[in-house]
Amino acid sequence: MFTLRAASRRAFSTSIARRNLISEAYTREVRAFKAPKLSAKDAEGQVKPWSAPSAPKPPVVEGADAAELQAYAEAPVDVEGQTNSKSASPQANDEDWLAFEEEEGVAV
Repeated sequence: MFTLRAASRRAFSTSIARRNLISEAYTREVRAFKAPKLSAKDAEGQVKPWSAPSAPKPPVVEGADAAELQAYAEAPVDVEGQTNSKSASPQANDEDWLAFEEEEGVAV
């Protein structure tokens, strides 16, 4: 029976429990720490007193005159590329923007 117990002990491998001294010392110190009690007087010199911000001023708009706004609304609209003469054909202008230059002397 003794040989059976010795054989069963050898069949199982066990690891040795290793202690982590640094981790244990750290956790011991963290658990032992007691935070000091703070009161409202302790924060007096460290914090600014709160005050409500002042109301913002409305922006000043140039030409807020009713007459100036009316003159702006009645002003003619300038469109870039617009021609005054109605004789110009719009198809000719459309074809001009996609014009390929033909290369001379190219042998295919």
